[in-house]
Parts: sequence; C-alpha cells; structure tokens
Amino acid sequence: MKQKDYHALADQIIKLLGGAENVSFYTRCVTRLRFHIKDRGEMNKEAIEGLSGVYGTQWQADEFQIIIGQDVGNAYEEIVSILGDSVSEVEENKVEKNSLHNLINKMCNTLSACILPVLPTIIGVGMIKVVLTVIGPNVCNLVGADNSTIIFLNFVSDAGFYFLPAFVGYTSAKYFKTNEVLGILMGVMMISPAFIELVESGANMSFFGIPIIANSYANAILPLIIIVWIMSNVYRFIDRFIPASLKSLIVPALTIVIMIPVAFCAIGPLSSVISNYLMQGLLWLNEHTGGFAVAIATSWLPLVIIFGLSGASVTIGQMMLAQYGYEIFWIYPAILFNTTLGVALFAVYLKQKKAEMLPLSITAMFGGVSEPGLFGYMVKNQKALISLMVALFFGGLYGGFSGVKNFAVTSGGIFGIVGTIGPESSIVHAFIGLAISWILAFVLTYYVALKKK
Repeated sequence: MKQKDYHALADQIIKLLGGAENVSFYTRCVTRLRFHIKDRGEMNKEAIEGLSGVYGTQWQADEFQIIIGQDVGNAYEEIVSILGDSVSEVEENKVEKNSLHNLINKMCNTLSACILPVLPTIIGVGMIKVVLTVIGPNVCNLVGADNSTIIFLNFVSDAGFYFLPAFVGYTSAKYFKTNEVLGILMGVMMISPAFIELVESGANMSFFGIPIIANSYANAILPLIIIVWIMSNVYRFIDRFIPASLKSLIVPALTIVIMIPVAFCAIGPLSSVISNYLMQGLLWLNEHTGGFAVAIATSWLPLVIIFGLSGASVTIGQMMLAQYGYEIFWIYPAILFNTTLGVALFAVYLKQKKAEMLPLSITAMFGGVSEPGLFGYMVKNQKALISLMVALFFGGLYGGFSGVKNFAVTSGGIFGIVGTIGPESSIVHAFIGLAISWILAFVLTYYVALKKK
C-alpha cells in the first residue's frame, strides 16, 4: 500500500470510529492500531473491517484493536498526523466504576497502554540478544566474546533494557497528557549512574531530612507509571496558579522538586519494602516447606515482574550463590518463566493466528526477555495469565522437590539451563520441570484460556 493510501485509510478509520472527538486515547503495537472509544454507538465496526488494508478487528476489554499487519507503523503515522494530541483524556467506564473487576481492568489497560508503544524496540533488542546468545561462546561458539561487532551489538541491545524506564516514562507521560520530557526525567533519575553508585556504596541518603532507601529501580515499571501519574497531577495543579509569563520557569522546577521525595522516599521504597517481605517469606517457606517455596516463587514471577518486585528473587539468589555456591530462587525460576511464557504465546499464535505472537514467543523462549509478551499480551488476558501461573507452579514444584540447583549466573532463556550443571548435576530434573510447565502451559492456554465463549 502506498503512503498516500495509508493517509486515506487513516482518515476512513477515524471517520468510522465516530470522528476524532469520539477517540479518547490511541496507540499501536506490533501489528495493531489500538483505540479507546467514548461512545461505541457512534462507530461502525463492520465498515472498518471492510476497509482495504484492515485484516480484522476485535475488542480487548475497553480497547478496540484494528489489525493492520506489519505495516501498522505507516498507518499509525498517518493517524498521528490527523489526531495529533487533540484527543481528550480517557473517560471512565460508565458501568461499575468502583467494582474490583473494573478497577483491575483499568489498571491493566493503563499498564498496557504505557508499555505497548515501547514493545517494538524491546522486541528488536530482544531478537538481537537471541542471535548473540546462539552464535556466542556459550552455545555454538561461532564468534568470540571479544569480537568488536559482538561487543557493540551487546551494549546497544543492553541499552534497550537499561533505559526502559526512560522509554516508559515518555509513553506514560503521553498517556496521562503531561510533559513528556519530564516523564523521561522521572525514568532516568531512577537509573542515574550517580544514584546507582550511591546505592552500591551503601551511603546514607536523605532529601530535606527525609530518608531515602537505597535500592535499584531498573525493573520497577509499575512504580514508575504510578510516579508519572502523580507527576501529571502535580504539574497540572501547579500550572493552574502560576502566571503565564513564569510557567516555563517555575512549573517544571517545582514539579521536579516535589517529585523527588515522592519517587525516592515513597513510591520507590514501597516496592523495595514489599520486595524485602517477599524475600523473607520465600526464605521462611524454603526452610519449612522445601519445594513449595520454589513453586510459589516461580508461579508468582509474572506478577512480581509486573509490579516491579523482582529484586526479591535476585537478592536471594545472589545471597545463596555467595554463601553456598548455588541458588534455587533466581535463574532456574526465570528460565521456567521465560520459556513457559514463550510456549504459551506460541499457543496463542497457533490458536488465533496472531502473527505478532511469534516474535514475542521467540524473544521469551530463547532470549529470556519476558516484558514484550508479559506486558503486550498477558497483562490484558487474565485467563491466559492464570493458566501461565498454574503451569509455572507445577514445573517449579517438581524442580523444587527434585533439588534443581543453579551454579552459575546465566541467561534467562532456554540456553541458560547449562547453569544447572555442577557438582550435584540436576540438568535432567531441570528439563523435566521445564517439560511439565511447557505441556501444561500449552494445553491450558490453547484449550482453556482461549476457549471461545
């Protein structure tokens, strides 16, 4: 389809959605345009499905998805050129505003909307990671680790994950209709090298006498989205009282000063405190229930990552490796989770013929990169998420009671399984645990979670 045809397609789509005034929010993912619609009665779903260049549509919770395919980027650019920032804020669901189900749906929709625009980049660097893992010294050994090209590809792909908070800060600010650059700042200040050095040094820190808990927030995606949401309200509140001539000088500065204690003394540390309780709980379970601790730690990994609490399993794993020379809560559960997620996404690909699921599956299975599949699909499909957690529980249960141990820090993809080879080799049991999770995940996803109503 020619570029001018994409403009015509975008124009037709917006008109059939009921016009720009009927769109409250829009974004895109790998193959779809995604819209929040104010009044469904004003749109014409059947007419949209009949447009040349549209391969189908579907409702996903409160989001209307239009399947465009691999050229979705071209269509999205034309949508942006027409709508720009003219859309108003997302209206609340008119039914059961305060119901638990609706609150969960709203949280999932918000989380997904803030993550989806980042997915193409994360998938891209994730695929690079897959290739580097396969051709590197730990698998096929086709290229040495000191190869200049490999070094560059490694640090560029690492940058995609390291600066994920910055990307999400921008997309969150855009979603909450606030200053995008300040949103980026909220993300990068949480991963500032200077702050990380202070954390690693164990220095006592405070802000105007308010103590700051030293912690790493590299994976704290949900806390960051909450921080940007608070920032958007702070920014709007201050903006109301500052004269127009002073807005550009005072509003950003005051917002930043107010958000520092909110981010570093409240929201961020809250995730750290919860992670610490999770860590203590896992250690207690391991002492009193054995394999059940690994099963619980593995099955809850999707939620732990969604809520930015993965520091618990990482901390325990590092402690155990340093003290005993092996660990059970960190690498193997991560491999179980990532590969099983890959299998579940592959089941979605086969069942629903969703082309975008295949790269998500590959990056999870071989690259050990869960974020695209987790935030791009599982967050908004609770049945599939529950099926995944059930599969992880039984795979982790077998791994826990059979004594699977990890003796080295490896990748979170399938090739990381070599880390279970050691003085008390348990790689056979490790593969059996994987097989249990894979089979359960495929069956539950394909026949239960995706069962047509």
